[in-house]
Amino acid sequence: MRKKIHEILEALKAANGIKTDTELEKLTGVSQPTISRILSQKTKVPKDDAVRALADFFGLSTDQLRGYSPIPDAYFNKNEVSMMEETSIYKRTPVLTAIKGMAKMGQDGYYEQVEEGIEGYIELPMRSTTGFALIARGDSMYPAIKDGFVVWCDIASQFVTGDNVAIHKRNGAKMIKEYRSNQNGYTELKSINGGEVLRIPNAEIESIYLIRGVLHPSAIRHLD
Repeated sequence: MRKKIHEILEALKAANGIKTDTELEKLTGVSQPTISRILSQKTKVPKDDAVRALADFFGLSTDQLRGYSPIPDAYFNKNEVSMMEETSIYKRTPVLTAIKGMAKMGQDGYYEQVEEGIEGYIELPMRSTTGFALIARGDSMYPAIKDGFVVWCDIASQFVTGDNVAIHKRNGAKMIKEYRSNQNGYTELKSINGGEVLRIPNAEIESIYLIRGVLHPSAIRHLD
């Protein structure tokens, strides 16, 4: 019988000596309430960005974490020291990721570039340096994104319908939107809190980055 995500996550916590949901939040960037809802089965279908962050941290695929692909038994049977040495979960040096933009949460969801280091940095337990961060200003995207919170964007990750993404247009405009589809030469998007569908010709889009998570202001670090 296929194991459910709450069973797998509980086993992963135990195998890695993670005792509380708060500890897992600090290690992964996934909020404690989200982790708690997954473990208590209050969330039957967790959001993709949370599942990706958890899977990346434990060195698994999202299919493995969701129970669709098997995880070798040996992964759970090793003692804590052996597990930490092999996966390097606790030895992994967090990647210092710069806040590179100020996301002005207005009607159009645009954001503007800021000088690196002015707004600070965030630490992410990632294996790559393909991310960047934006700091949100304004409340038009509440409760999805709150004023002062940090949006973590991942350049390398894939995205699917319903994911929040950062869009860079060739004319320099930058937006935060919900991705809907790509068809007939157009990318379809929606505002984070709903609204009409926006259709942008693919030729006008320079890049699209998945928003992997939204972090609390306490995650911001300033270097001396």
